Parts: sequence; structure tokens; C-alpha cells
Amino acid sequence: LQLLIYANNLADGNTPNPLMQLAAARGRQMELLCSSIVPQPEIPDLSDNAFMTGLFSLLDILINLPMSDILKELPMQDEVVEALLSPSNGGALGELLAAVTSAESGNFTAAEAAYEKLGVDPETVAKAQVAAFYWACRINVEHNHDD
Repeated sequence: LQLLIYANNLADGNTPNPLMQLAAARGRQMELLCSSIVPQPEIPDLSDNAFMTGLFSLLDILINLPMSDILKELPMQDEVVEALLSPSNGGALGELLAAVTSAESGNFTAAEAAYEKLGVDPETVAKAQVAAFYWACRINVEHNHDD
């Protein structure tokens, strides 16, 4: 959390950091989607760890350090570490992260295949995506009203 706050403070003044918003949206989307994975992965605190995976997925870019160095300093579930270091080999969380990032980059064929492999239907994905982006946008709106 301290790393994320530090990364967010690197942004100019009160201007929202778009990478922070994207990371927050990824985390929320993964949190919402993880309950739809079939079969459910045997990961403790699945929704929390899905959120952390998405949220931390841009941390290396945000603070300009290799992901492997960052993860050495953080006590995280093995499944989260594996997903962040190598999404394609990172089990269910890595596959979910790969699906979300494929969709973000416009690679819809890869995203569709990844979601299909996870057993998540397109309607569920669309609803989670809209809810996640709305949620991430509200973070800065509410924060700026508190100032």
C-alpha cells in the first residue's frame, strides 16, 4: 500500500495518475470476475488476492523497478507472485490477469480464449469491466471532494 501511495504521489499535483486508475480498475475487475471462474481455484482469500494481482500488475512501471525486486519485499501469496511474474504460467490468477490485459490492449481473440478457458462468459466480463472502470473513476472523484 505504501508503494502505491508513493507511486500515486509521483503524479503532478491533484491530477489523477492514469496508470493508478488502470491498476485500480484491473484489481476491481479481477476481484469481480474471480468468483465466476469454473472450477473455482483453490486459492485462499481468492477475491482479495485477485484484487491485489490486478492492483499490483503495473507497480513495476509506476515505480520503475523490476517486478521481481518489488515482490521480494512484499509478503504475498505464492499464486499472486506467480501471476505477477509470469501471467501465462501463473495459474488461475495469471490467466485472469492475461485475459484482462489482452482485452485492454485490444487483443480480443486472446482475451476471449482466456476467458473461455476460465469458464467466464462474455456478459459477466462486460458487466465486471463497466463496474470496475466506474469504481476506479469514483476513487479520484471522492478523493478530490475530500480536499
